[in-house]
Amino acid sequence: MVSASPIPLFTLSQFLMTSKTSSIRNQKKHFDRGLALYSDKVALFPALTEVLQNLDSIAKSDTLKIYKRERRKAVLLMHRPSMEGGSLVIKGFPLKKLSNQIRPGRFGRMEAHNMLEAERLKIKSPRYLGFFELRRFGLTKANGVIMEPLESHKTLMEFAEENPANARKAFTLAIPTIAQLYQLGANHIDVSPHNIMAENLSDTPYLIDWQACRFISPRNNHQLILQAAQFLRYLNGIYSAASREEWLSTLFQTVNPDLPKETFIENALHYAQEPRPSNEFRYRLNFDLNQPQKN
Repeated sequence: MVSASPIPLFTLSQFLMTSKTSSIRNQKKHFDRGLALYSDKVALFPALTEVLQNLDSIAKSDTLKIYKRERRKAVLLMHRPSMEGGSLVIKGFPLKKLSNQIRPGRFGRMEAHNMLEAERLKIKSPRYLGFFELRRFGLTKANGVIMEPLESHKTLMEFAEENPANARKAFTLAIPTIAQLYQLGANHIDVSPHNIMAENLSDTPYLIDWQACRFISPRNNHQLILQAAQFLRYLNGIYSAASREEWLSTLFQTVNPDLPKETFIENALHYAQEPRPSNEFRYRLNFDLNQPQKN
């Protein structure tokens, strides 16, 4: 039988490391009309200030591409003026609710902390450039991160959809990333073929979208199961049952977790086919491996 004892989310040292703000706020501060940018790599310039102050309304243009815009999130690609050089990806969170404006830490600040910690642990992720927040009347109206773009890269899902013959190779490319997260205790809860990007199928991929992550003790089997399940969730309609099980077997052999292979595969397949568990469930990591729960 596999123990189902609760697993603490943080040790005290990990909590202090994750919650401290010095790594962000000790960077050079750039300020303009309520907008603060903390960065040693990027300075504010008029076009950037305009974008950051109007995340939810600014229109696309020759220098601004809108990757995604939702009620609470905007992902933009900005081409900097020639004197500034290069391009920037802006992932911003317009905060409409008063409760979020009062407690904004779980949005852009959390993403910034997690990106910096991933960088410290040498997890391949987009290069972090800075954190910004827009404050008015003592409230945070928006915050977010700035990072380098991966313009020549594709998601693993894009590789598979463009050429189904590449699906197996593309999805196998995720296994070293998941193995590294397991070894380091990086509980990124949205490891999917849409959030892993590579320039080609011989490349070491990047893991993106770091807001929903917590850093815990290494080699957590519950984390491994749910990350594998989250990845497989997107393959249910395009990958055969035999291929999914083969993928899990390869992952198991790669990381060699201290639990029976049958238990790992049974749980991973179960949670891949069930409705996606809540964020709280995926952070708590204390479910019973001998009796997979139904949502």
